[in-house]
Amino acid sequence: MEQFTGKWKVERGSEFEENVKEFALADGSTPEMLEMLKEMDVFFTLMENNGKWDWKMEIPGIFSMEQSLEVGVPAMVKHPKTGEEMESTITLDPSGKMCSQVLKSIGKVTSEMEVMEGGNVCSVTRTLEKKDGTTISMKQRMVKVVE
Repeated sequence: MEQFTGKWKVERGSEFEENVKEFALADGSTPEMLEMLKEMDVFFTLMENNGKWDWKMEIPGIFSMEQSLEVGVPAMVKHPKTGEEMESTITLDPSGKMCSQVLKSIGKVTSEMEVMEGGNVCSVTRTLEKKDGTTISMKQRMVKVVE
């Protein structure tokens, strides 16, 4: 997990992201929300804290979502905007990818994150499997923020 520690910023643009808008709409975002957020910076932070991992997603000025996680142990997190309670579990696969699974009211979101380019770039693939049987995936890239 150490390779994922620090603050990461989502890169924007077609060369860095694939199917992000379609994924967000399928996951419950509104077109108005997407329009408002399209120019906003999105940050993810992961820090080790006494054997657990403190995870934070933030869009400055809009919202912040935080939780403390243990690898392989399901934890509940509440979405700050919708109030939805979701169950989140993170694991590491044998190749070193960080994997997560989030169970939510509409289905399951699985993610794979892989650190590349000397630890400065993180490739992210997310898949939403909706309860109605539809599936959609997206890809995006994050860069490490030096603070």
